[in-house]
Amino acid sequence: MNWILQRYSPQGNSTQGLLLEVADPIPLFFSHMVEDDNKGVKGDIRFVAGYYELKIRKEETPLTLKHRKVYNTQNDNWFLFHIEVTGIIGHSGVYIHAGNDEDDTEMCLLPNDTINNNGIDTEIKIGSRSTQAVKRWYKKVYPVLESGVRCFIEVRDETALK
Repeated sequence: MNWILQRYSPQGNSTQGLLLEVADPIPLFFSHMVEDDNKGVKGDIRFVAGYYELKIRKEETPLTLKHRKVYNTQNDNWFLFHIEVTGIIGHSGVYIHAGNDEDDTEMCLLPNDTINNNGIDTEIKIGSRSTQAVKRWYKKVYPVLESGVRCFIEVRDETALK
């Protein structure tokens, strides 16, 4: 199971993109994506475009415990551990989790079901319905990774539209 993150808007303090599931004959839209912009340092910058493996990080970090508590409601315990984007030179702990703008990420990827006009109105969050998008993605990808199948994400910059 492979994915493409096509970045398309690096305006303001964030980057918007499209998360696509690789399918034959064409990739299928899955969700919008919000991440940091391309300026700054870890905690305030997106990672470089490239081809990365997705892995379950079976470690009970404070963030993992926080997300378990927030995500697992009404006897729907779909979140166990984070799925991590691995192989980013000089960085670890880059996860895919819920969030609606650059304040919710430290280099991580934030799937969203809806998105607005990238920070034109600073009172409005860039994305929304993120928890629903993350839940849908985790329920699709987590069992595949648990079964031993390798999954990858290709991250493309704005200039790499193909």
